[in-house]
Amino acid sequence: MIESAQYQTGSAPWNSLQSSNAGVVVEVVAQLKNGYRNEALRLLHETASYINEVKKDRVTMLSFQELGTLGHLHVLLHLSSLNDYNELCEMATRDDHFCKILEQNALPASKGGAAWDTMFIDGSIKATVMLPQFRGMYGAAAAVVEVKPSQPLIGLPPAYHQFTFPLNEIIHSANAGLMLHRSAQLKYEFRSEGRQFARDVVDSINSKARGEATCFLYEDAFGASDTLHWLIAMKDIGSYYPLIKLHATDPEVRELYFRETLPLEKGGGNWSRMFVEGSMFDFAFSPVQFKRNV
Repeated sequence: MIESAQYQTGSAPWNSLQSSNAGVVVEVVAQLKNGYRNEALRLLHETASYINEVKKDRVTMLSFQELGTLGHLHVLLHLSSLNDYNELCEMATRDDHFCKILEQNALPASKGGAAWDTMFIDGSIKATVMLPQFRGMYGAAAAVVEVKPSQPLIGLPPAYHQFTFPLNEIIHSANAGLMLHRSAQLKYEFRSEGRQFARDVVDSINSKARGEATCFLYEDAFGASDTLHWLIAMKDIGSYYPLIKLHATDPEVRELYFRETLPLEKGGGNWSRMFVEGSMFDFAFSPVQFKRNV
């Protein structure tokens, strides 16, 4: 049985940040070179243990491995705000203990004795900074705008504000057995209608797959404009089947995807016209089992 990523934190479930209560989620992906799996997992384990201790309540680091490409790692950094991301980046040069962890996890002499970053394929380490989406964000149509700051804005409402059921029923990145990350870029012309559709998808999954999966909607902070991210947390890999069944048999779900939602003055059509062709990607990943590998 796959153990959830919660055990990586050393904290109680709601004493750590995850995809439902974080103000920012940074996904770092990297492709391992063959033969360096054990060394890389040891580095991840020691790095996460240190970050989750010294940055407790502000940063939680969870590690996953992709289902698909062997050795493709996904690290989710859950932050209170973008200010915490800045401080986290500075640790690599200003935190002596963190630097020591990196030095101690250099490759052994038998494997060349090089620095830790040589474990990964050049150019494969990439980070995506994601912000929780809220109604009214970036021109999205909304009857209710959820954010009306009376003071300078230093953070956004966490993703659990996107729905109303009890917090203890939420499946999120820390207690999920499987995560699915779907991303897609909206065409600028349909940025309002597309965001409404994206929220309708969230509502559909959360109401009809409750107990099996919870979906959160995020937006790219610094990448391509109008890029949306659905982070779908599933109880386990078997929970993928109820999601497939919804698309095949539930009339309300089928209506969501087939109905004509675009206005006639924009040419009409359904959701498929809202996104840039070829921009939609899915990645599935499960928690790294450090206890078995480190």
